[in-house]
This record gives sequence, structure tokens and C-alpha cells, in this order.
Amino acid sequence: MALYFISRKKVKLSHFDTAGNEFITTLCGEGDFLGYLALLEEVAYAETAEIIEDAEVVVIPKADFMSLIFQNQEVANQFIRMLAADVAEHQEQLLKLAYQSVRKRVAEALLMYQRKFYSQSDETASATPNNRSPAMTLSRENWSHLVGASTETVIRAMSGLRTDGLIDIIDSQITLLNIEKLTRIKR
Repeated sequence: MALYFISRKKVKLSHFDTAGNEFITTLCGEGDFLGYLALLEEVAYAETAEIIEDAEVVVIPKADFMSLIFQNQEVANQFIRMLAADVAEHQEQLLKLAYQSVRKRVAEALLMYQRKFYSQSDETASATPNNRSPAMTLSRENWSHLVGASTETVIRAMSGLRTDGLIDIIDSQITLLNIEKLTRIKR
């Protein structure tokens, strides 16, 4: 076992149910750590990690990680904060799955993906108008696994958002045309 650090690009973490259906639980990018929960609990990894784009991943051996945690209180505190944030994020994700429409979940997945990987600090984002995003790429299947709905249902929801002028889709490239309105979708 080891701790993994994403130094470049994108990785997804997924769970699979007994029927083999995938649900993306977390998207990881530059600066994110993977596997620390399993290391701290001393259990097998519960999620499957898959590289979305050519990522660079640094492997930190378990012994080095555990030594650092026990010898450096600030590092230990940082991982405790990360664990707390993970719990809060997963609780929010469960509530959204239970109570939000697919349209709302699609809009939130698009916004989350944009914030995570195309934030305003990116060079590409600064070249676009404030209310638009740069073109984002993720497969239809991955969008459906992130939203927690069938691919067909997610495609229909995205088509509705496109018809409403909130997003544009060209091939597998999605551009958020009106971020403000996407954030205000009620249902």
C-alpha cells in the first residue's frame, strides 16, 4: 500500500455496485492525494482509481507517509482536515443523489468539473469571458457515472441545457455558456 500524489492532470475514483455499475465518487487533479483513508484505517482500497488524462502520479511508500504523520503535527492536522472535507463532500453528494433532479445534478457536475479543472486561476480560463468556461472534455459515460444516472438520461439533460442556451456541445467538448444561470437551476 502507498499514498499517491497527483502532480499533473486528472484521475477519477469510482465505486462499483454488485451489478458492475460505476459511480464516480471523486475527481482528483494536481495537488490531490489518493489512498490516505485506506492507509490510516489499514484496510484495502475501497475505490478504484483511473487516469482520465495522461496523469503524473507520485507514489509515497506507506512507511514514509506514516512516519511523516506521526512526526509532524501540522502534516497530521492537514490530513485530518482533508478527511473531514471528504466526509462532508460525500454526505452532500448523497443528499443530492436522493433529492435533486437529474437536470440539477448534471448542472452541478458540470460546474464542479469546471471549478476543479478549469478554475479562473488557469491560463485558459482567463482568456474566456467571465460567464463562460473553456471547453471541457469528459466522456459521456464518465458524465453519467459522475451524475449517478444512465448515459441516456444525462445526454437528455445536457440536450435540455443546450437548448436553453446554458451549455454548448461540440463533439465531446462542453462549454458552459452561462455559469451564473447554471448555478441557479432549481430543478
